Amino acid sequence: MDRPTTFAALIDAYRADWALYHRHERSLEGLNLFVRAFGTLPPEAVDAARLDAWRRERRRAGIALTTLARNLAALSGAFNFAIAEGWVAINPVRELRRLPSTDEARVRFLSGDEERRLRAALAARDTRLREARDSANVWRRSRGRPLYPEHPPDAYPDYLTPAVLLTLNTGLRQGELLALRWADVQATNLTVRAVPAKAGRVRHVPLNAEARAVVARWRESHPGGEQIVLSRFGAPLVKIRKAWLDLVAEARIEDFRWHDLRHHFASRLVMAGVPLNTVRELHGHASLTMTLRYAHLGRDHLQAAVERLDGEDGSEG
Repeated sequence: MDRPTTFAALIDAYRADWALYHRHERSLEGLNLFVRAFGTLPPEAVDAARLDAWRRERRRAGIALTTLARNLAALSGAFNFAIAEGWVAINPVRELRRLPSTDEARVRFLSGDEERRLRAALAARDTRLREARDSANVWRRSRGRPLYPEHPPDAYPDYLTPAVLLTLNTGLRQGELLALRWADVQATNLTVRAVPAKAGRVRHVPLNAEARAVVARWRESHPGGEQIVLSRFGAPLVKIRKAWLDLVAEARIEDFRWHDLRHHFASRLVMAGVPLNTVRELHGHASLTMTLRYAHLGRDHLQAAVERLDGEDGSEG
């Protein structure tokens, strides 16, 4: 492979290499920002000073630390690739000053009332979709046109309700959910493959009663196809955004991202007294460090645990 003469060409080469081993390019979307900023420069001209200035400008524009970190992590991967190819000598991302990780510590989960409103909004949305489909078929029938498939009351009209409910009960990352295939779903668990998994390893996630019921109903509602989550046009989804934003707005839930469904899952486990290491395994964290952000939610259970010693035969003497 010829040495690229511009930063944009380097990124193109990296994307082509990435596509050989990955099914999606969601994690590379942030690279477009760097191409717009530095595309015509030689690769070696994209140094730490330029990246630091870029990061400061983005931060002043209100971009979250987590978003900046994700963008720069994708760029770091591109430079590591370029180093392996012998095109550049250093990775400038590694020379950047580390920023505070305040945004990373965010733990937002639903209150009981918020979860009830979210579920009610999902049910109302499904009802509207069924009614819209029935209305469309009345119109098409009157004009002798082919009818759309019906949405029976016991079927999910589209992906959103099962996607939300499954995430609430498994803590899957959105990328893991969107990469799921029916072959990954067993009777009592599902398999998260190594490629979409953030830790880069296969893990098996058990399904509770609600998750099993959701999967069974989902499969019956939308038979056929390898991929579980498909758009209404039958195409795999790259991300879930607009439908989600509309949903939380209807449910009157503020400051709640899709990723917070994952926090909700872990928080409920900890508050139910599940050991942190078990939460770590279910969440797919490589180490306990990330899971420790939920530790404070289990303090009442820790207190109850030590109080079990009261009344035991542990007197001094």
